[in-house]
Amino acid sequence: MTSDKKGSCYCEHCRKDVSWHINPVNHGGQLVLTLCTFGLWLPMWLAMTFSKTKFCDVCNQSITEE
Repeated sequence: MTSDKKGSCYCEHCRKDVSWHINPVNHGGQLVLTLCTFGLWLPMWLAMTFSKTKFCDVCNQSITEE
């Protein structure tokens, strides 16, 4: 599976405009965690799936939207 890649954003860590990516969710690992915790991990898995966080291609830190 490949990560989504689009345009550029300002990175506060690098202090410049950089390209960014979204890390894909490892659904197999999330399924194992959900089963091992008897479903308690399910809300976290759903949050990770539906809230896409941008990561800087240069420093790999999260990019906050303003």
